[in-house]
Amino acid sequence: MDADLLEDFVELTGSTMAEAMKYMKLCDDDLNAAVGCYFDPAVGRGSGMMGENEEAVRAPIAAFTDQINEQVGVGRMGKRPSIVFEDGDLGALFKAPTDLSFVGTLETAKIKGRNRKKWLLVNVQDKDVFQSQLLNRDLWCLEDVRDVIERHFVFWQIFRDNLEGEHFVKFYKFTEFPCICIIDPNTGEMLKQWGFMSHVDFMKEMHEFTLHYRFESGGRRKSFDFYGLSRVDFMSRDKPSAVPVLEPTPEPLPTPSPPPSPEPESEPEPAPEPALAIPMFLQTYNLELCT
Repeated sequence: MDADLLEDFVELTGSTMAEAMKYMKLCDDDLNAAVGCYFDPAVGRGSGMMGENEEAVRAPIAAFTDQINEQVGVGRMGKRPSIVFEDGDLGALFKAPTDLSFVGTLETAKIKGRNRKKWLLVNVQDKDVFQSQLLNRDLWCLEDVRDVIERHFVFWQIFRDNLEGEHFVKFYKFTEFPCICIIDPNTGEMLKQWGFMSHVDFMKEMHEFTLHYRFESGGRRKSFDFYGLSRVDFMSRDKPSAVPVLEPTPEPLPTPSPPPSPEPESEPEPAPEPALAIPMFLQTYNLELCT
């Protein structure tokens, strides 16, 4: 058995060397068939190749044209090779949701979200992480998941290593992949963020989000807490959040003092008595007045 094929199997699946030998033996040293057998054991159980005391695993799938792309010279140096499933059975099993995902840039996706009054649901995938492919197989293809997305979200799936993905990852500072997040198309604010999610976890988180958040146009987002109280956040497209302006409390007006009481009027002084008038005939004749 080829030791290099065993090492490739361990790097691709994260399994042990014993498991690699078992699956490679079952699949006649066919690496692609062994990897498919390892990741989807539900298909082809009960093969005649298994003995009575051997653990039940799926039979090797029929020969087909397929390819697992690996970065040359990297797989055996400790870094996990890129996993991209192309045409064939594996390609159909891990097919990306191209019919569900929006095709375009982040800005055009936000415009579509604003026009349709829907949140932006983003899935950033990494070709080096097999969980990215598991999301395609076990989550995005499910009917109830697609129904929730179509009613409430604009779905946008990108790879971290393309131009748009690099810009998105750098702007929102993602470090672990795959990642799933919800973006407000009005403000660009990231409201929620998760890593790899199972079907149950995804439906639970989406239920809570759609229950507590209501989309409103014009940069307004309303959220409801668990006690039924509402909180409204007003946000502009230019600023991530607006600080409410507090109206100044008017100062009380001063109490007017009572007008001063008028002073009592003083009694007028008596007019002086007029002097005795000298008769005109005495003045005429220069006579002396006799008392």
